Parts: sequence; structure tokens; C-alpha cells
Amino acid sequence: MGKSVPKNSPCPCGSGKKYKDCCFAEDWKTKQSQRKTVTLSLDDGSQVKRNVHSLDSIPTHNTNGLTPDITKKQMIALVLDEFFRILSTEQVGMLADMTNSIVAKMNIVPVFTYRDLGNVLEADSRFEHYCMQLVCLAGNDPVKVYVDKMGT
Repeated sequence: MGKSVPKNSPCPCGSGKKYKDCCFAEDWKTKQSQRKTVTLSLDDGSQVKRNVHSLDSIPTHNTNGLTPDITKKQMIALVLDEFFRILSTEQVGMLADMTNSIVAKMNIVPVFTYRDLGNVLEADSRFEHYCMQLVCLAGNDPVKVYVDKMGT
């Protein structure tokens, strides 16, 4: 399921059927299986559930973009710089959601996994995170900021 295939295109498996009538459903199930649900425990004892991407998956929503001639490290640095800019106004975000938005906006095909990005994020003093999923600026509790923002 590497490249994005338009639903009405011929299926890449060679069956002669449209992709939507052939392998689309199985590809969709595979993509959904890469997601999981995490439960965030709040200070007041309540819990919030959130669907998240597997940390080992590669952002695949933008497979038709540019493949820039930069290293993985440089690409991650660009994405984290954009994280910082976004979080300065948005306060908190999901690592996968922000990454997907940034990669689409930059029109690039990522060469890193969410885990690669999260590992660098953990070492970056500009950010706080929860389980490499929920991200905010340093000095804040990502779960509290998220709940406060969702409550408004």
C-alpha cells in the first residue's frame, strides 16, 4: 500500500477491476490496523480516548508529493520547526495529525516514521509530549492543555 491509488483507477493488482471494487477495502483495513486507541488519564480521574497512528508507520497520505534532496535528519528538523510554529498558536496537537498536515502543506513524501520523528522530538527541549502522540510546547502538560482546549 505504498503509493496512493485513485479509487476509480485500474487496480494495481492487475485484475482489470477498478481499485475501489478490488483491493481498496483490504488496503483500507491494513491502514486502519496501523491505528490504535490510547487512553489519556486526567488529574480529575476521568479519561479521554483518542485514535492514534502506529509509531512505526510512515505518513502515507501524501505519496504523490516531491521527494526533496535532503536527509531524513534535515526533513525531521523542518517538520519540528513547523511543529513549533503551529504550537505557538494552537497550543497542543497530535503528532500524526500535525505531521500529516505539515507534509501535505510542504508537498513532500516523508522518509521517516512517526517513531523517528518522536525520538527526535523527545530530545528537543522546545517540546513536551505524551507517549510520543500528544505534543505541546515545553513547560506545559500536554494532556492538560489538550483537555483544556477541547473543553472550550
